[in-house]
Amino acid sequence: MAIPSNSNPFYHYIGMALLVIFLGTITSINASNEPDMTYVGLPEDIPSPGGYCMDGSMAGYYIRPGNDPSLFVIHLKGGGGCSTEADCLARNGTKLGSSSLWEPSILGDRLLDGNCNKNPDFCDGTAVHVPYCTSDAHMGNNTELSDDTWGLYFDGHANFAAIVDHLIATFGLGDATHVLLTGGSAGSIGVYFNVDWLADRLGSDVTVKGVPNAGWFNPGSLSDNDLD
Repeated sequence: MAIPSNSNPFYHYIGMALLVIFLGTITSINASNEPDMTYVGLPEDIPSPGGYCMDGSMAGYYIRPGNDPSLFVIHLKGGGGCSTEADCLARNGTKLGSSSLWEPSILGDRLLDGNCNKNPDFCDGTAVHVPYCTSDAHMGNNTELSDDTWGLYFDGHANFAAIVDHLIATFGLGDATHVLLTGGSAGSIGVYFNVDWLADRLGSDVTVKGVPNAGWFNPGSLSDNDLD
């Protein structure tokens, strides 16, 4: 049935109001999905050893400075690993082996989420995301190329140490009182490996906690001879 032209304008205003609310909601959703963490590459003249991805490009991190200078949340990205020359060379030159393909900014999520409705305990802290480009679960300390490393760098721990030094010098990590180190998969293994080192580096006055996610790997099946 057609709507009479002299129908009550009240319904027209209601319709317009609902349209405005709908469009505002869509805009809000799109705005909340905008990248909020900016990439910071390590300078080539860093005093710390390491700082390289597998292919020799400089490592780095993404950061969103927080409103609470006493709190930092640092996330180590996962991405598997490699143990043979063929597998490692296949990762070299990809996002898992080079920083040259990384985006200039990303959106923080989970414990790095800046939305206090989703992440009330950590949204005000400085959020740091450490990408993964060494295929060694953030544990390696091979800071020099050699035939033994197939001409690649495996310096994940050295990179983490260099990033921590850079955060202290540039973003006030040394003034924090509470630091959360988290990671997933290979990044979670990196949490197990690096959390005590981080606590020692920052000192006894700083509370450092580790939150590994899916990083506990059981050994493969063993033969009876291996148990003797």
